[in-house]
Amino acid sequence: MTKGGARVASANKAVAKGMGITAFFNVLEEIGRINNWVNVDTIMMKLHFGGSRNETCRSYFKELWRYGLIERKEKSKILKCTAENWKKGGRPTYKISELGKKLLGFPDKHRVFALSWLVVKADNEMDFEQLHKAFDTFKKQEIPLNMFKASIVTGVICDSIKAIMYGWLEPLGFLDRTSNSTFKLNNGYYNFVNSFETMESSVPNDLPNNVSFEELSVVTKSDLEPVAPEINRYVNIPFIIENKSNAKALINLKCKAYPLFKNRFIIKELSKFITLESHERKEIIVSLSLEEMEISESFKKTELGTFEVEYNNKRLVGALPMLFITTKSHLHEIKLGNLLSEIGYSPIVLTKSDRPDMIIFPDRQEKELEAFLHNNELKILVETTSANILSLHKVKNDLDNFAAHTTKVLAIKATRTLIVGKSLANNIEPNIELLLKHYHPFTIITIENLEYLKQKIKQYKNSSLIKVNKILTYNGIVEQEFIDSFFT
Repeated sequence: MTKGGARVASANKAVAKGMGITAFFNVLEEIGRINNWVNVDTIMMKLHFGGSRNETCRSYFKELWRYGLIERKEKSKILKCTAENWKKGGRPTYKISELGKKLLGFPDKHRVFALSWLVVKADNEMDFEQLHKAFDTFKKQEIPLNMFKASIVTGVICDSIKAIMYGWLEPLGFLDRTSNSTFKLNNGYYNFVNSFETMESSVPNDLPNNVSFEELSVVTKSDLEPVAPEINRYVNIPFIIENKSNAKALINLKCKAYPLFKNRFIIKELSKFITLESHERKEIIVSLSLEEMEISESFKKTELGTFEVEYNNKRLVGALPMLFITTKSHLHEIKLGNLLSEIGYSPIVLTKSDRPDMIIFPDRQEKELEAFLHNNELKILVETTSANILSLHKVKNDLDNFAAHTTKVLAIKATRTLIVGKSLANNIEPNIELLLKHYHPFTIITIENLEYLKQKIKQYKNSSLIKVNKILTYNGIVEQEFIDSFFT
């Protein structure tokens, strides 16, 4: 979910505030699915941006319009994306353009390459003056990560430079962070993208994740687990290689990351010589070393690169898996969501500061998300932290935020909170009774005890979700002894 908010215009076609490449493509896909004239509010409801105000969803429409991926119409008149029309209000409707259809025709794993080309094209045309100011400054110097300082250096208003740097240029591979708390332009990648004549030529060939000769097959995954460069040192790519012949096989396996990932890895290209005995099947792990760095949450899952197999003077090329790079905190939320799914829930992940991290529910009847959030079905608001210790201060903040979550923005109709941490501060337990008297009902549990609960459910295969609901709606801290009491 992405936040909206008012913004002061600072250019003829000022960058809209919505950030995040995944949401950008989700909006385009939904407009493409409808394939007819549609207004912002319809898509806002379908993708549930939250709240009654549509600034954030509208911002994605405007950026899609800027790049020519959708058309805009008002009172039966198609509007060109001019500075005058950019500032117009009214009640416009939008429809996917031929260019938008062409982009959606590319595999999802390759769409960021097309978007990168469109961004560079917009800079070259100088129609997007804020983007051009940013690129022009980056070509001369590094720019502070701090958006207020970056605004002064580039001359682009804070909200706009924040969206340009964190929402677009970093996740598209144009910017790299330095040890000096600055962004620097990846000139090589900018020039590489700029070298393509057309959007189609900028997109890699669609290759399979498996290749085979008559006597040999090589298979890798289509998707990898998400990683956070702050904590993950390696990206491990598994290959299953099978020698189907009666003779020993010697192969050379080469892996190469796309230029988009050039400065994300210490090692960009690996080559391994592998020997297989007659009819041997072997698993090989190729590890690419990640640079340790913080990043934004605006990245999109993208194909990592290509692999090449050389065998008996023959050569075949395949595709490496897709990779999602994200922040430490977002990775923690993803893993928690997966764990709750394994326990029997279907989390709705939200992950923004003005809403809970996720919502879990035992049995959702209403299929429409908007109606479900506001009806009387049981919903538990989940709050978590990637910090090693869950502090009493964080617990109080989570409980304080419940009022805002249930009255503002999404206005979720819920009665309780589940708070999850890696470990608990010593002063939480002595304050539980006071907190329960002062706040709404809540449950606190560690990741370790959630894992313990999962193992108990696996051990007692006939255990019902009713037991799990009672455990995760207990008022206070859930310990292993309490979980055991339900599984004897």
